[in-house]
Amino acid sequence: MTIAWFTMNREVENSGVQLRSNELPFEVAVTEPYTNPLDYSTLLSTRLSYDTTAHETGGNVDSIKCLMVDETEDVNNPNRGLQPGSHGTLSFRIIPKVTGTYTLHFNVAAHGYHAAFLTDNEGALQPAQLATEVVEGETGYVFYALPEYAASQADRVEELEDATEAATLSPAEYEELVTAREDSVNCPKAEQFMKGHMLFFEERDRATGLYSGFIDPGSSFDRTYTFTASDVAGTLSAERQAELTVTIYWIWPNTFGQIVLDNGNASLSSRDPAMFSSSQTAPEGEQTPREVLVDFVCGNKQYFFESTNSIFADSNSIRTAIGSLPTTPDIIIPLSNGYNNADQIIGENVQILFAEIIVSAD
Repeated sequence: MTIAWFTMNREVENSGVQLRSNELPFEVAVTEPYTNPLDYSTLLSTRLSYDTTAHETGGNVDSIKCLMVDETEDVNNPNRGLQPGSHGTLSFRIIPKVTGTYTLHFNVAAHGYHAAFLTDNEGALQPAQLATEVVEGETGYVFYALPEYAASQADRVEELEDATEAATLSPAEYEELVTAREDSVNCPKAEQFMKGHMLFFEERDRATGLYSGFIDPGSSFDRTYTFTASDVAGTLSAERQAELTVTIYWIWPNTFGQIVLDNGNASLSSRDPAMFSSSQTAPEGEQTPREVLVDFVCGNKQYFFESTNSIFADSNSIRTAIGSLPTTPDIIIPLSNGYNNADQIIGENVQILFAEIIVSAD
């Protein structure tokens, strides 16, 4: 189970020159609500140096905290956090400052963090209560980026293995050694798997729930705006305000079948609706939304699957397996198992999810 929060970091470059926010042709703003019931504002400010009080960029404010809306949130269990099957939106507004035509670039990424929480009298985790530790005389939260935590655990493994050779390892230290070995291997995997399991899209059809406009985590998507004098003056119509609001749709698919199967397929559960449909069309010369994502899956198996099955040997074998689904429906089983194994690694190693958008323009 993960806990979700979202921060948007805005940087703008023009001809390769970094600009301060008061020199930019636009600002970025968010509206209420500003946080989930589990608010990690203190963590954001103390460990990541984000200003969590501002809701609009400008002056010296270059970053603002936003809300990652979970449309599957259980209001009766706010501590549940994200899980496979969760989906929702994140939105922000573009505030024009200077007239002209500008192309804005949006980079979206999700990062995982290791965190430790306090427990209640019955041993249940308390996600609102982060544990603390003392490092070099300073007290802080137990909170680390996954690669950083993996490196620290690898160092601990080396220390404990030296103690093992000296026959001075206690039972508790041996248990710590086993855990540290697993963490040093699986934390980098979890960070990697998040690139294929936390997916972002530009569009989601309200009527059908189908997605399109996949946002590759390694690149940006662009939108071009012409800011008018009326925009800059702030006399925007409701329609114009909607045009200048950017909404990104995110989903953590519960099963791999949601990606490759249509609704009504016997291998797809009714509670896990398909993300795409074979009836979705594509602009001339381009791919359908499903074809775009399948290409990404086949070219980036390290983001999606944890398995030694031969169908994951290379991109061609994965593509062949997916392509054979109409005639060999059971091939969904190893595909699903590999996907679920990766989900397990995410769930065991990611306690807090940090989604970040970087906005730039030219």
